[in-house]
Amino acid sequence: MIRNLRILVIFWSLTLLFLLAPGNVRAESWLRAFLWFRSTESSADLAFIKGKYDKAMRSYEQVYNRLDEQDERKNVLALKIARFYMLLQQNERAVDYFDRVFYAADTLMGVGDVCYYIDALRGRDENQRAEVIARHFAFMQPFSRNQRYLNTLFSLANQQHYYRRGDAEYEVRLFEGCGPEAEYWMGEWNGKPFYAVSHGMIQDPQKIYYHRTQFYSMRSQRPEIFRDIPRELQSGPVAFSDDGKIMVATKIIYRNKGRILKPGVDKSVFINQLYYSVFDTLRGGWSDFIPLFNYQEGVSYAHPVFFNAGKSLMFSSDRPGGYGGMDLYMCHWDEERQQWGEPVNMGPEINTEGDEVYPRIVGDALFFSSNGWEGFGGYDIYRVSFGHNIVMSGTLYHYPWPVNTVFNDFGMFFDGETGYFVSDRRGAAGKDDIYTFNAASTPLSSKAAVGVSDEYSAMVGNLNLVKGLLKTHTSSIEKEVKETPVYMLPESGQLLTSIYFEFDSYRILPQAKERLFQILAMRGFDDITEISVIGYADELGTPEYNLRLSEQRANAVVQFFKAERARPRFFPEGRGQLHIPLEDYVSPAGYLSLDNKEVQPPRKPLTRKERIVAYQKARRVDIIVKKKQ
Repeated sequence: MIRNLRILVIFWSLTLLFLLAPGNVRAESWLRAFLWFRSTESSADLAFIKGKYDKAMRSYEQVYNRLDEQDERKNVLALKIARFYMLLQQNERAVDYFDRVFYAADTLMGVGDVCYYIDALRGRDENQRAEVIARHFAFMQPFSRNQRYLNTLFSLANQQHYYRRGDAEYEVRLFEGCGPEAEYWMGEWNGKPFYAVSHGMIQDPQKIYYHRTQFYSMRSQRPEIFRDIPRELQSGPVAFSDDGKIMVATKIIYRNKGRILKPGVDKSVFINQLYYSVFDTLRGGWSDFIPLFNYQEGVSYAHPVFFNAGKSLMFSSDRPGGYGGMDLYMCHWDEERQQWGEPVNMGPEINTEGDEVYPRIVGDALFFSSNGWEGFGGYDIYRVSFGHNIVMSGTLYHYPWPVNTVFNDFGMFFDGETGYFVSDRRGAAGKDDIYTFNAASTPLSSKAAVGVSDEYSAMVGNLNLVKGLLKTHTSSIEKEVKETPVYMLPESGQLLTSIYFEFDSYRILPQAKERLFQILAMRGFDDITEISVIGYADELGTPEYNLRLSEQRANAVVQFFKAERARPRFFPEGRGQLHIPLEDYVSPAGYLSLDNKEVQPPRKPLTRKERIVAYQKARRVDIIVKKKQ
């Protein structure tokens, strides 16, 4: 290491001596220009980090204007400037620099860049040009397979009509406390609902971090001062456990140690870190704030929310090993060690290659926002059934208009009979705003939204609960899966049915074939033009093998439909192994149980046969309406 460093120092020393040799005017001029560009850009980086945005942008543009048109650094810097103008919510300037990159070096632009480029054009009411730009990337990789980009593309073509089908059964109104700043989060403190307002100049288009936060009471619109939280940790959402003994706060830090932004990096400039504090009953005060997780350069943790009576925490993160972008994770409090356990990814029932953010748990319903699932464009609000730390397979529900729009909609929250969410549908006039609806008299509430009952889940064909697991070791695992009856044809994006497979097999079982015949006989089946067929596998075996097996299962179902001359176009996809958390599966005396969580028998490792049964929900194919006439 030291030897290599010495060689590098000698090499650059000789290079400088050559460049600065008397008479070498051209080399000397080039070196001075190079050093000026680097120092000026570095100074601009530092100014931006410190919040001196006007000074930083002037410096960036000064460097850009002096670079030669043939210099490849010019396009890289233009992309950087465009991203920063998006942060500063200056659409005119952002479009100006995005245009320069698009026409000179469009391959530098990632999915995030193109989506922000389109958002900036729409912010200027240039919808037609935005659609032209979007379609330019439609057949390129990774755009043609990226759901976030596809949502953006579809929203451009349909934003005037496709999500307004009939009159809505409920009314959405702007929250009276909204002002010119960004209102972006709602939570509860000492039994009172409050909301967060960002007073910073920049606003992250991904809705992950916010600057200079102040909290206000939702009932009086008066500022609330959290004296026990350091000011630097009042930079985003704050979560309190049900008993008020643990709090989690948010801190913003600069993402990288090197350059402020690199070409091809589709990430934010800043990141969130979560810190927690425990209330000391004897001392009558809060402990020092401790990082929830060890620091990882470039990794963001955000949007904390407690559940399981404060013993568990859910949050979003782009830590390595996820499905892409921000994923939802959960972790559990270790009472003996007095610290939080390792994060567990919530799996592909929720997470996508896009971003999943702002979780909220109410009863047995988990609300979150995503730009990776099929939706109207930007972030949309979704709900799934959630219990025993497990997401119920196939219960994903996409909210209709006017909650979800072609803009960013996120952050569902309930306060008694009133529901709230956040949206940027007013554009630059209001940044992010809070909207309300009457949760007592709308289909967004009651069992359908604030907790999904067994009857409701079974009615929509989505309940895949395992009943009475392993009462004997010889039970057929397929008999344990409760098939659901035929029901009315769902809308696009909703589940038709799930069928299950034996361990290490893609052969369609007789009872599964019967279910597929029922689907073919459904009234209105011929109105479906496209169907997604998504296969999964359990976690036994290698990831490569499980991916191949999941693809074989999906293709087997497609071949069945084609043999029966079904009319829709089918889109098979294998998503590999599906994570099924086993925290609630115990093995006392050789049996598994999901019952009576209050009396926990001694745990011991599950046998292979028991794991095969526990993973049965993962061995399946989901058949989903992709498109209707």
